[in-house]
Amino acid sequence: MRTASHYLRRVTAAWFLVQGLAMAIAQGAPATMVVPLDDLGLVESSVGIVIGRVERIESVQDPSGSRLFTRIRISVEEALKSEFPDGEITVRQTGGVVGDLRQWIDGSPEFALGERVLLFLDEDRDGHLRVAHLFQGKYRIWRDPETGDEYADRPTPPGVRVRAAPGASHPGAAGHHDIRKLREFGEQIAEAVRTRSRVHEKGLRRFHSSVASEVSGTIEVREAFTYMDPPSRWFEPDDGTPVSMQINSAGEPLAPTNGFDQVRAAFQAWSNVSGASFEFVDGGTTSAAGFNRDYVNAVSFRDPDGEIQNPTGCGGTLAIGGFYASGETRTVGGTTFNRIVEGDLVFNDGWEGCNFYENFARMAEVATHELGHVLGLSHSSDPDATMYSMAHWDGRGAALRTDDMDGLRAIYPTSDSTPPDSEILTGPTGSITATSATFTWTGSDDQTPEGSLVYATRLDPLEATFSAFGSATSRTVSGLGLAAYTFYVKAKDLAGNEDPTPAGRAFTVAPPSVTLDVARAGSADGTVTSSPGGINCGGGCSTSVPSGTVVTLTATPAAGAEFRVWRGACSGTSTTCILSVGSASSATAVFSKIFTDPALAGGIVIKAMHFTDLRQAVATLRNRAGLGVFTWTDPTLSAQSTPVKAVHLTDLRTALTQAYQAAGRTAPSYAEAITPRQTSIRASHLSELRTAVRALE
Repeated sequence: MRTASHYLRRVTAAWFLVQGLAMAIAQGAPATMVVPLDDLGLVESSVGIVIGRVERIESVQDPSGSRLFTRIRISVEEALKSEFPDGEITVRQTGGVVGDLRQWIDGSPEFALGERVLLFLDEDRDGHLRVAHLFQGKYRIWRDPETGDEYADRPTPPGVRVRAAPGASHPGAAGHHDIRKLREFGEQIAEAVRTRSRVHEKGLRRFHSSVASEVSGTIEVREAFTYMDPPSRWFEPDDGTPVSMQINSAGEPLAPTNGFDQVRAAFQAWSNVSGASFEFVDGGTTSAAGFNRDYVNAVSFRDPDGEIQNPTGCGGTLAIGGFYASGETRTVGGTTFNRIVEGDLVFNDGWEGCNFYENFARMAEVATHELGHVLGLSHSSDPDATMYSMAHWDGRGAALRTDDMDGLRAIYPTSDSTPPDSEILTGPTGSITATSATFTWTGSDDQTPEGSLVYATRLDPLEATFSAFGSATSRTVSGLGLAAYTFYVKAKDLAGNEDPTPAGRAFTVAPPSVTLDVARAGSADGTVTSSPGGINCGGGCSTSVPSGTVVTLTATPAAGAEFRVWRGACSGTSTTCILSVGSASSATAVFSKIFTDPALAGGIVIKAMHFTDLRQAVATLRNRAGLGVFTWTDPTLSAQSTPVKAVHLTDLRTALTQAYQAAGRTAPSYAEAITPRQTSIRASHLSELRTAVRALE
């Protein structure tokens, strides 16, 4: 969203008049604020061309106090077109400064005392010389200190946008300089005067220092005649009072409805903007006309005072809209404004046959644009806005675009004490591992449109205060450390109300999670638990923990078993393992079967339990290798009732060999082959099997 100052002009005077030069057009196409003339066009449309020096600048207020002019006296060094036998001329421009009264027309040429100038001259209705085509007819002359060459320099002044001439590489926006070598430029002008110069009614003419009666009145000598740009607005809407505009009863005879309905449609366009307090009302007709300080807000036609140079070839100035303002000030939305006390709109003369007067939509668009200046708006940078400096002529007529309405709301906000609401649309919540986060938000208000709200943000605990308000609706915060955060956003409306309960979203930046896998191995059962929790399993299990977490694993053997050793990320024979998990890790707890009679010495009595122990150990190993249940001979060996046999020993060897093979291991070898009903079972046979079991754990 743009603030009020974006849409305004600025000046520092107590009393002044600011007039916004309207759109101008080129034949057959939409055009910019000013349609540029080429060199030949300037030469042909000028009554005289001179090189000289500014000797005196004086502003004059006529005795009625309603008109303001500035006279610039030029000592003539060289005449390139027409004759000036007195050696000096006086150029009269509308506007200037006398006391507390100021007047300026955007696009006027600027002058400074003592500067050398190249001037293309025209005559106003009263016979006074003036610069042709506003700023286009004035060049400042300066000398290059290194080369000594002289140059003619024509800057595009503030408040003006120029459409690029055919073949030009730039649009001639404000600040652009057209710079020529003076000698070459002068020769080109002289040649054009000789061969192509427009011949006036009396041919090439002789001008004297005073060609018409000068106005009397209050005179002030000035050092410059320069651009002024004040922030000004009407104060009436603050009290609910509309601004009354009257239409000169003469109307425009070539326009449908004499131009009245076009102007009234423009009144309505600016009067029906939600969230804005401004309103124009039709005050009826009036005989007031022109830019006169007569305290009548008037719309007039055909340039009744002759202040606007007529178009040439359907190119030129269409209309001018502006205002008088007093020294009274008021602050709105942080911007201080002078008070507008009168506004006027003047349509130019000479547009017959150019499809302007006759085209309802075109005339209505120009009226809407110029009334925007009357109420205090400057040109918009949005090409689609009606307040853009280029006429669209797309059939919109008296219609406003979003930027126009935002500008009006900015300087004429409605009375509003209800704060807006803020809402965070996207952004992280809970725990994240990224060190940056992006948030988007919006807001709503009962009077201010969503697009005109502004927002401030804060990231707790890194930021103690909210940011400055701005139009952004997203923000990315980066470089976040491991901590808890809350992101806040609050909206502010055009009336300056701020959301008292900002929207917030809490999140925590945590280290990334890593996986800890725990497995069991060996010939017996057991469980493994963890602290912090997450693992509590009698088989293989897995958990995720933040990287860097210290985990204590505890191995607990089942009945008839013992913990043997840790493998993988853990090591040692202690039943506890303290592990810092910095990346994906795995640990294995090995449990061993406790055998009856651990030491089988020669001469010991072989018992059924010795075989049962081995069967349980081998069965566990087979299960861990993914093998099925083995079919044992005499599945149940009962003490003192089931005699042990060679086949029981053979079964154990076979079942264990299969477990080795499933594990991809080389099967164990034995010292003696077993022959049923021939081999006597000895303790050494059982010891070999126990050793092979331990080797596979």
